Amino acid sequence: MNETTRSVANDVYAALVGADLVFLDIGRDAYHCLPDVDPELASPFAAHAIANLPEALAAELANVGLLSHAPRLRNRRPFIFDPARSDLMAQGDVSASASERLSMVAATFSMARHFHGRPLKYLIDRASQRCARTQIPLGAPGALELRRVQVFRELLPWVPQQGACLYRCVLLLKFLRQAGLDAHWVFGVRTWPFSAHCWLQAGDVVFDDPADYVGRFTPILVV
Repeated sequence: MNETTRSVANDVYAALVGADLVFLDIGRDAYHCLPDVDPELASPFAAHAIANLPEALAAELANVGLLSHAPRLRNRRPFIFDPARSDLMAQGDVSASASERLSMVAATFSMARHFHGRPLKYLIDRASQRCARTQIPLGAPGALELRRVQVFRELLPWVPQQGACLYRCVLLLKFLRQAGLDAHWVFGVRTWPFSAHCWLQAGDVVFDDPADYVGRFTPILVV
């Protein structure tokens, strides 16, 4: 059997979850799962490419827009990501200052313009562009990040139309960046049953979810 290495297509990300190959197509705002693939496939998460792929299967995946037609690797920089080991969920309560309350209001109003009705690609592209204006923490969060997350958790119940994890992540990311802070926005998947989730993380510390919960998901995209 002839095998090949193919890079994923533009706006497509992939992860190997056990024996299942999962694709996230942010251009079409859709997940796709190919169950029980060859166990010798290397994880495509870091390199954005899939090795040891049968040529016939590679051609089919390219025809539906999930892989590139050319065998050469795409020019995406490999990403090194720390697995989640701890979180900020057990930290104590704080009292938000007036400026912090106003910051939360501003972030919430911004969601009306830049979240509701927007496709996933818009949200990811916007988050990626703003990363250049702030310094992404590579290690564990410090006291500033900790307080900002605590304040966010205190004020979140007052936010209307909170939605699911996607809304919370975008809102928290805005709230952090208003203070000159940042975090990685992580998308993860699991199969049987299929489920997708996203969270914020710096180093190996999760900001807005229990670490043992997000540990059930395999990262597929980190912004």
